[in-house]
Amino acid sequence: DLVWTSTLVQGYVSQKQWVSCGTAGSCGSIGGKLVDTNSNTKYPVRCCSDSSIQSWKINDGCSIYAKPFGTSECSGDVTFGEANKICGDAGGRLCTVDELNAGCTQGTGCSYDFKLIWTSTIGWDPTGASSFDVTASPSYSPSNFPTVSSAPTQPPTSKAYVACGDKDNTGCKMFEGVIEKISDRSDKHEVRCCSDEAVNKDKWVKNTGCSVWGGSNLVGIGMDETDPSCHHAETHFDANQICIANSARLCTKDEILSKCTKGSGCSHDLDLVWTSTFVQGHVSQKQWV
Repeated sequence: DLVWTSTLVQGYVSQKQWVSCGTAGSCGSIGGKLVDTNSNTKYPVRCCSDSSIQSWKINDGCSIYAKPFGTSECSGDVTFGEANKICGDAGGRLCTVDELNAGCTQGTGCSYDFKLIWTSTIGWDPTGASSFDVTASPSYSPSNFPTVSSAPTQPPTSKAYVACGDKDNTGCKMFEGVIEKISDRSDKHEVRCCSDEAVNKDKWVKNTGCSVWGGSNLVGIGMDETDPSCHHAETHFDANQICIANSARLCTKDEILSKCTKGSGCSHDLDLVWTSTFVQGHVSQKQWV
């Protein structure tokens, strides 16, 4: 017979995004929660910048600048892609959970101090902790059982899938040996990005059968990387930041293997590119003493 063992295995962990209260403690008992980034999920937006922008404000104890929003500029509820675009068009970026919890956007208008708003903080939910209360913030290093962190934001094994930009291109399998594989997030691979909203940029494509737009010609995250270019060797973290800088996100493995970014340039049809699909390996059970 097949009998149970103590060896646990966890499968795919979908990337989600944190929404957090505009001002910590002002949204009732919920300080924030993990949400999907599909087109049906909508929240307001506030924007941050690491450098000074005219009329943007910097609150006491903060090192970042926040954009004030007049009544006519209030975003209302928007998708994650739209939120990224709003901040990118304004010259900034989405704020992190920590920046919101520190009060760095407090008082910037639209009564969003009292609402859950989009952040740039990525989340995974391996422990079932899909929200945090007003006394807790997302933890970057989940604690061990039996004390589980309230909102882990890093996958335990730090591995993600890379996949061929065009799985049917014989050159990719010839050069890479496979059409997909698991890679350490510290490894370096090519970057392609997806957007759930229409993208009016050079070489972005929306291929048949796909609901997303794909692009390879991307601005970077360095101070001198303001012109779109190809990215051939980036860590997973930097790849994700590059996509955010382009008002987009990393594509899922299924989107890449469905050829949703095929033909978007940089010869990445022949390359293994980063995806947002994480995989967790075997988790051995231990006993507390």
